[in-house]
Amino acid sequence: MYTKFTCLKKPRFYLFFLFRLCYDFFRELIFLNILVIYLDFINEY
Repeated sequence: MYTKFTCLKKPRFYLFFLFRLCYDFFRELIFLNILVIYLDFINEY
């Protein structure tokens, strides 16, 4: 049943989902950047 309550509750859920997605994405990005920098550092010396 589609009520006003579900309508109000849904956006918060999507927002949270989006936040989680972005958080995981940025964490992976940062991790990969650190890995690349680390490998560059090893290749230098």
